[in-house]
Amino acid sequence: YTLIAYIIVFITTMFIKVEEKLDGNKIETKRMKLSTAFEIIPMLKDYPITKYILLISIVPFAFIGGFNLIVIAIGEAHQSSIVKGLVYASEGILTLVPGLFIRKLTEKFNDFSLLIMSSVLIGSSQLLLTLHEYWVAIPIVSFGLFGFATGILMPLSSTICQKNIPKEFLGRFFSL
Repeated sequence: YTLIAYIIVFITTMFIKVEEKLDGNKIETKRMKLSTAFEIIPMLKDYPITKYILLISIVPFAFIGGFNLIVIAIGEAHQSSIVKGLVYASEGILTLVPGLFIRKLTEKFNDFSLLIMSSVLIGSSQLLLTLHEYWVAIPIVSFGLFGFATGILMPLSSTICQKNIPKEFLGRFFSL
């Protein structure tokens, strides 16, 4: 039933008319046109920072995709739901911490170097997870490190993209 609902929503969006006020009292009616994500490929060539941000964010998004599965596996390995709770808590709390001082970091360091640093920290946190069976604190520290790095990477990359990409392409870019 969900697929049918999505198809109905998709078809009905083709009939939407948007009225925009231009100069004075003129109202122009535009019909929404079907556009694809492939329209942003030429834009990626014009704005090279977007290519770099997409490449840098592959590792974090892959990690986020399997986040819950990793936490479940860690909980089963240690046979403790407390470890799962601490992992979630450390990641969640340390995701919020960089927001307190990201402004000062961006004044002190280059945006791109912060993106690279946070991506390296995310990769390090994944490597650290290979040792999770030896000591209970390792997954907690690893997910805390991941949360901290994600708290830098995600808002900073979104801000850079919003500043550099033309407004007509933003929706399609962020849907990638």
